[in-house]
Formats: sequence, C-alpha cells, structure tokens
Amino acid sequence: PHFQAQKRFKKAVRIESDDTDEFNIPLKEKVEDDDCLNLDFRFWLLDPTLVLPSDPLDSENVCFSLQSDYGLFYRFKSVGLHYSCQEVFAYDLALVMLNEYLTPSSCKGLRKDSIYSPKTLIEGL
Repeated sequence: PHFQAQKRFKKAVRIESDDTDEFNIPLKEKVEDDDCLNLDFRFWLLDPTLVLPSDPLDSENVCFSLQSDYGLFYRFKSVGLHYSCQEVFAYDLALVMLNEYLTPSSCKGLRKDSIYSPKTLIEGL
C-alpha cells in the first residue's frame, strides 16, 4: 500500500493544467490532500537485535547493535502534503559498539563478551 500511495502522490504533485491521463482525460489542477500519502504504518519487534554497520561495504569496520530483551515499537504517520511524524518506543534498549560487523544472531546479548571487544554506549534506555 505504501508504494501505491507514493506513486499516486508523485502523480498528483506533477499535475499541470493541460495534463491528461492514459485515457486522455484531463487531470485536476489542484492537488487535494486525499490524493496524497495518508499512511499509518506500525510494527513491533519482540526481543530485537538490530545491527547497523558504519560502512556496509567493509565488514571489518565498526558496527553498532541495538538490543532489547523486551521489544521495540515503531510508527510512521503522514497526513496530507505537509505533516508526517515518527515514533519509537523501546524498553531497556542498549546501544553496543563492536569492532567489526557481526550478524544479529551472533551479537545477541554481547554486552560484556570480551572476544569481540564490545563497548556498551547506552544501557537501559
């Protein structure tokens, strides 16, 4: 649904007074809010471990891991042309820095393991 809404939005914004659609029917001159991205997207992650590499092309560079034992909630909302917001809720979130890239399953719970030299930057957020 997001890609369809985005396609519709781009089409609505590009409208000029003499434009017609594929059936040669004149398009509106004014862009209505109803023609735009009115989205409310939400997802929940239970027991997440997200890995954010500093350089996606080099696995030997530093990476960051977001970890939570309880979960994370994300919401994106847009209404019309001029309003959008994002919300993130987490409980007991930790940000850990690692010397090299590890897969999410490998770095699960790596807050104090000395083999990979993790450094916990934030705990209990």
